[in-house]
Amino acid sequence: MKKKYDWNAIKTEYITGNISALSLAKKHGINPQTLYRHYQIERWSELKKEYLGSVVEKCADNAACIAAMTLSKELDIANRLSEVLLEASKDEKQFNRHLIKGKEYTEEIIFDKVDMDSLNNAIKALKSLEEIKRVMNDVISPDNKNQTENTQATGIVILPDIEEENNEI
Repeated sequence: MKKKYDWNAIKTEYITGNISALSLAKKHGINPQTLYRHYQIERWSELKKEYLGSVVEKCADNAACIAAMTLSKELDIANRLSEVLLEASKDEKQFNRHLIKGKEYTEEIIFDKVDMDSLNNAIKALKSLEEIKRVMNDVISPDNKNQTENTQATGIVILPDIEEENNEI
């Protein structure tokens, strides 16, 4: 009497697993030549390659989505920092304010003299923000070297529009 095997399940185990055809035959008690005939006729080797290719593609898509979400969060932070620096720069006396600290009090006094430490800190923050945006621009469009060179020369960062895709999951 011939033993019946679930060939679809065995083929799926080979294609999706990390098991050799010979090990699969031993595991299921199948004559290796019988399994090899199914292997050849149904092109298991080609199906396994296709499956692995689709797995790699899905992993790459997931990694790209994660990277895009991370970049989006970083861009949001950079934009918020830009807004803070912009608001601070609107105050004409921003860099003339000095904090005078006593034992039990802190007083803000506006002098004619510019607080160079505050000004230098603002400049450093602006340079850091510019560098963050430049790096993000390179990540978003690394092939656009001309735009990056212009950014470095002018200090202006122009981010490209983000195209939305309608991916069904």
